[in-house]
Amino acid sequence: MRLSYTRLAGLAAKKQKCFALVPGSRSSTEILSLSTLHSHPFCRNESKQGGSKMSSFSCLLLFLQGAWAAVIIQVPSSPVQAGPHSNVSLPCHFSLDPPRPINVDFLIVRWSLRGKNVAKFDTNITVFRPRGAVLDARRLPEGNATLYLSDVREEDAGEYTCFVLHTPDSAEGKVALKLEARPQLHIVTRPSGKTFLVAECLVCGFYPENVEVQGLQNGEPIQGRIYKSGLEKNSNGTFSTGSVFFPKQGHFAANFTCQVQHEALEAPLEETIPWEPEGEGAGITHPSSPECITKSPRPKLKPASPTDPPPAPGSPMTWLLGPLGLALGLVLGGGAMLMYQRRRAKNEQAEPNDQTLLKKMGEDAESHEGKASGKSLDGTRM
Repeated sequence: MRLSYTRLAGLAAKKQKCFALVPGSRSSTEILSLSTLHSHPFCRNESKQGGSKMSSFSCLLLFLQGAWAAVIIQVPSSPVQAGPHSNVSLPCHFSLDPPRPINVDFLIVRWSLRGKNVAKFDTNITVFRPRGAVLDARRLPEGNATLYLSDVREEDAGEYTCFVLHTPDSAEGKVALKLEARPQLHIVTRPSGKTFLVAECLVCGFYPENVEVQGLQNGEPIQGRIYKSGLEKNSNGTFSTGSVFFPKQGHFAANFTCQVQHEALEAPLEETIPWEPEGEGAGITHPSSPECITKSPRPKLKPASPTDPPPAPGSPMTWLLGPLGLALGLVLGGGAMLMYQRRRAKNEQAEPNDQTLLKKMGEDAESHEGKASGKSLDGTRM
């Protein structure tokens, strides 16, 4: 906003300070001293040419006519994402139009959040954030007013304002900070014999805690039992969780997809791996993010709450409890019972139940983690 020459003349005649109004500012003014103008190279040069020191009013008029330049602000249009307790930079760059060097003697930079100052440059740097902030004065002449925050927390999220005054013009930009961490995905299939398959989907390092994990078989929701772990809070404030999928028996070769939906993702994060019986793809292990496992606590699966009812009679777990067992008990008595127990133990060893397999998965987790290798999915490929 330009001041009228009449107003400037009145101020200069009274030998007062010149008040350069700041558009958009609720404060009364930002102050520019006339003595500062006299020290400016523009006024010093004009004074030498005239042979005598120019009046404050004349110098100010010439300064405003020759040095006026609009302030142009550049900030990111998309929100800046940061995980809890991480360090983050909020970009803010400015320039003058028409182009000319930035003079820090006429520069004020102020960062604020919800109306409260975070950091400010006005000759010197002042920081108001309790956990500190960095506004690098050395980079201001380059037009770089980026703000650096450390150990960000929930209260740091919000819309920041980057205000720049290069007398006599000013401008401001808005930078949104969202406290989010993209989930990482890790998938493992564990075949056991040719009649049993299980897939484990681990999701690590996400924030906030709300997440949806779904298993798909050939593009359709898994038809079988699903066990889900509770949320595990990591040391860095993020969360991890996991699911184990038990498909219905008889489905061997198939494509299994683990799909994750989270607010930090623009689109669902998913990875598809082939499901094959042992012998065709023996020992299938498809880690898609080893770092997800080694740097996060492994979620503890809770098999007490399956989403589907227990196996129906006729499954490998229960067929010996049917009519054949009753007939053998009636005919052979104690001898048949002994045979029954032996055959049952042998069958359970060949085809473990859900509880046995979950226990085994926990026991060999460390061994698997040490051998895990593969491509990391951190939400960037979707």
